[in-house]
Amino acid sequence: MPTENYTLRLDTERRRQLQKIAEEQDRDMAYVIRKAIDEYISRHTAQSPGHHETGGTPQQQTGTRPNRTT
Repeated sequence: MPTENYTLRLDTERRRQLQKIAEEQDRDMAYVIRKAIDEYISRHTAQSPGHHETGGTPQQQTGTRPNRTT
């Protein structure tokens, strides 16, 4: 599958944790980040439409997405 470059900004602690995981698995950070994204996509595409897991309290949606009413 062709790939594209993407710039990602991380705080120091997240970068340190990702680097540690990469070293423990003898992988590069790009591999670890791709795997994390794959898991995130898998978890969120397996949920029912309209369900957002935020790990905390519900947050008000902002942006260009229209509000849905049921």
